[in-house]
Amino acid sequence: MREAAQALQRAETSPQEWRRAFDAAVRGHYRAAAALRAAARQLAAHLAPLSAERADLTDRLGAAVTALQMLEQARASSLAQPGGAVSAARAGHLLAALTLDLDAQLLALQLQIAQIAQLRGQAETALQGLARTGRLLDAARAQHTAARAPDLSAVTDGLVARLTVDAEALDRLAAGVAGLPVAPPPTAQDAALPPPLRGRLAGPAERLRLSPVRTGPGMVLLARPGTPVYAPALSTLLHAGELRGQGGIAILELGEDLTLVMVGLGRIDRRAGEVLHPGTPLGLLGGLQAADELLLMRETETAREMPEQPLYIEIRRNGDPLETAPWFALDR
Repeated sequence: MREAAQALQRAETSPQEWRRAFDAAVRGHYRAAAALRAAARQLAAHLAPLSAERADLTDRLGAAVTALQMLEQARASSLAQPGGAVSAARAGHLLAALTLDLDAQLLALQLQIAQIAQLRGQAETALQGLARTGRLLDAARAQHTAARAPDLSAVTDGLVARLTVDAEALDRLAAGVAGLPVAPPPTAQDAALPPPLRGRLAGPAERLRLSPVRTGPGMVLLARPGTPVYAPALSTLLHAGELRGQGGIAILELGEDLTLVMVGLGRIDRRAGEVLHPGTPLGLLGGLQAADELLLMRETETAREMPEQPLYIEIRRNGDPLETAPWFALDR
């Protein structure tokens, strides 16, 4: 992004050169946003096991402290028994040493978690900065297109300043996440993704009759209206909205230039930009009216007999749809 900023400065006097530099800045902005989203997923993946380990250590430390307190309470009666004082002292030393060790482990873990939280804050701030840069790029494009003789210096200074700030934020974040492990995105060869809902694979005739997308390499799962839909992998929710009366659409970023598209949701409970862990509830399958939700909760015969609804699922790489079924473990 620094290179794009410098190119814009050099091209102020030439509209053609400025436009080429501007297009490079747009591409750099896109790549920077993708890199920040990937960093946010990397941090989320690293934080999850640390949080689980912290909860385990906290429980173990609490148990050790409780045992030490109980030993202190029983020490008086132990002193009256032969060998009681020696046994109580030995047990007390062991428990005290264990408590100190667990406390030290917990402190070190909390420091790691605090560092990850700080980096996540940096990533969120950087993404907000990129959003401001995106709005500035849109305004600059509109001004350049509308004016017959645009004053390039009027927009270049602001763009250069924003691009420089974004580059510095990316450098700081990259230095922070450099030593963290990176989870590779899923591949079709793994065939390991769990289906995003509990349902069944639609046959060709059912797909033609029910699916909003009747042909193509995607797949269609059928399930009862209101069935919960989950994120099948660590991902970023890129987009959540409606698709031409076909229900809700959710687009999840799984990795660099790799996305998962789902069409047919009746409700989406997450916001665009959120990092989703595998199994995170995303929303509900479509097909429910407001009055139907009560029936579904009561598990009546009427609710069970509601016609199945389709969820269209498609994996894309660089925007091109891929054969989707091989990516999922459909026997789960």
